[in-house]
Amino acid sequence: MSVSLQDQVLDIIIPEFNELSKLGENFNQQLRQFENLARKFDVFLVDDCSTDGSWERLVRISPEICPHVHLVRMKRNGQKILAIKHAIEKSDANYILLTDFDSRIVNPEDIPHSIEKFSEFPGLGGLALRLVPDGSFVLSRFQDMEYAIGRGVFGRYMNSQRKLRCVPGAAGIWDRRILLEILNEHSGRHNGDDLEITAIALRKGYSTQYDPAIVVKTIVPRNTSELFRQRKRWELGSLETYYKERRFYYSQIRNLRSRMGHVIMVDWYTWISAMLFPVFVANWIFHPMVMSMIGYGCFEFSLVTVVSYISRNELQDRRELALIPFFPLYLFLATLPRFVAMYNFAKARHVERNKHTSPNLQHVSGIPSPIILTRYQDIS
Repeated sequence: MSVSLQDQVLDIIIPEFNELSKLGENFNQQLRQFENLARKFDVFLVDDCSTDGSWERLVRISPEICPHVHLVRMKRNGQKILAIKHAIEKSDANYILLTDFDSRIVNPEDIPHSIEKFSEFPGLGGLALRLVPDGSFVLSRFQDMEYAIGRGVFGRYMNSQRKLRCVPGAAGIWDRRILLEILNEHSGRHNGDDLEITAIALRKGYSTQYDPAIVVKTIVPRNTSELFRQRKRWELGSLETYYKERRFYYSQIRNLRSRMGHVIMVDWYTWISAMLFPVFVANWIFHPMVMSMIGYGCFEFSLVTVVSYISRNELQDRRELALIPFFPLYLFLATLPRFVAMYNFAKARHVERNKHTSPNLQHVSGIPSPIILTRYQDIS
């Protein structure tokens, strides 16, 4: 029962892996909101070979809680990308909305209006929705500021040229045909999967846009250990994608008019700064220069204040602006996982060179992975 808009339909695909152990009792609550979506759209919930009892729980309680949701199970783990690809192959929709199990679409009734953008802009491949953190912890507030800056400064800056750096995997609408074409060139890695999808789309000549009309709330890390694990995966995915798609990114940097190239240079600058930070700290320890540290702190504080003010309309609560004095410390903590990511990336590259082989990657199109559908549609 897909929603139709001038013969255009949209399906929702939600990959799931070991979510029961992560969400606990909130697991059932998420299923209830998926059932609400399933009354308007075809919703495919794809279990990526969970090992914590998530699938067994789904089979047991779904007839009561989410009877209209299509349940799919992978026979072996597909690193999320394969799970998504196989579900897309069985969909007959024109458009696919990708989201995560721990995310919630606040206003799904506005989705048909967002779909109209694909008709307005020929060649539009993906639409990034307004992704906001869901949580009341102090760390959640800092992440809301971080997300707001990403949307309000960098997102809007690139949106005029219809070249977003990343369509979030938790909040994105894609043209189904284009997404399948992209996934056939995807490495199959879970790290940075959405960043790689977006890079391939742009490299192939498709455009991406930001649409703030649809709000998606996602559960974010609640403590520093969860934040560290999340950011380590994100940063490693960034390095892997930058390396795999380096020719495309270089072409954007060489084009001085490319706003995406400008944003990439800023991001690369932060990577270089992270690598040099230990050198700065060691130099300051052996040659303390109080004024230079004060100057650096003032520069960081001024920069954070400016970008936070520019993004104030993107914040869920403007009272979060009171956290600006502490925001540089949060950014420092969020940057620490980069050192681990750089080490893991360099280690992987060293192993590949020693083996004298190409990177240990397999395109999604080359990995068979049968799936089982429990009800409503035979896709065997």
